[in-house]
Amino acid sequence: MTVTGPGDRVPTFTLPQFRGAGLVRWRPGQVTVLCFCALWCDTWRTQSARLREVQRALAGLPIRFETVSVDGRWAEKYDSGAPRGSVLLDTGGRLSAALGVRAVPSTFVLDTSGVVRFAAQGIVRSDEMQALLRALVTRRETSLPQSGMVYLTFDDFPLPGDELLLDILRAAEVPATFFCLGEHLTRPLGEGMARRAVREGHMLQIHSWDHDQAAPQIARCVRALLRIAPGQAPPPALYRPPGTSLLLRLNGLALTPKRRVVNPYDFARPGEVELLRRVSQTVGPGAVVQLHAGVEETRSAVPALVRALRQRGFTFGTLH
Repeated sequence: MTVTGPGDRVPTFTLPQFRGAGLVRWRPGQVTVLCFCALWCDTWRTQSARLREVQRALAGLPIRFETVSVDGRWAEKYDSGAPRGSVLLDTGGRLSAALGVRAVPSTFVLDTSGVVRFAAQGIVRSDEMQALLRALVTRRETSLPQSGMVYLTFDDFPLPGDELLLDILRAAEVPATFFCLGEHLTRPLGEGMARRAVREGHMLQIHSWDHDQAAPQIARCVRALLRIAPGQAPPPALYRPPGTSLLLRLNGLALTPKRRVVNPYDFARPGEVELLRRVSQTVGPGAVVQLHAGVEETRSAVPALVRALRQRGFTFGTLH
């Protein structure tokens, strides 16, 4: 394997972790930051701090950070201080040689196909790295017209505090789709919020009984929703499995190929400004925006999000 720079593809590789923690196999499929450092070059301290800053700013986005020790001695004297993830040992330097690493630190950013999109020697700038990674993860189709229907959805409904979310949506005159946990519907507070949601024009769908993807108890959820909201039209027909962005019809037909799901990873609580940025960079006509009930930061961001989308010509609908 020989990689000369941006545009080249990095094949799958396996390296040992420090302290004998086992082997780590990397393969294409996720945006990845590879940082090559060495203990004999003290710049690794500054480089690691910069990358930790980047990782905190982009918390929740599907980005993999790997630090590679080119001398294989990373953990002999120091704790790594590396961004969350493993420190890999390139003892013998085979990976470093294949990627043309001639100085440390060296940083490579790989897209989901394993193609090098950025390669540089020296300490990275955290703002530039954030912008690059955000663009790779939240790529927007610029050819699409910036208007049309979008769909706000909220998983895990109903939770304490969601009455405030309903207040916000009512004030903004925005309908939403709530993917409900059946267990929450058995509680008086949850049942009351679900009834209110239907009265105010929202749609209730299914997110499993108790957030167990292996045993979602869909039929039980349907019965609970029909008992609480018998007048919802059409009745519940969609299921989003916990921990995914999938949209499935109850007959098993996936909706995701037809509807783009925008997942800003709000459950990681990236902050209102970052949440708005993630949605605005990826939303397009027909997009389903996947948010979470019970998250205060998300709730606070909804008014600004609605304003921003309306200014771009978007309208709001419900999924059924």
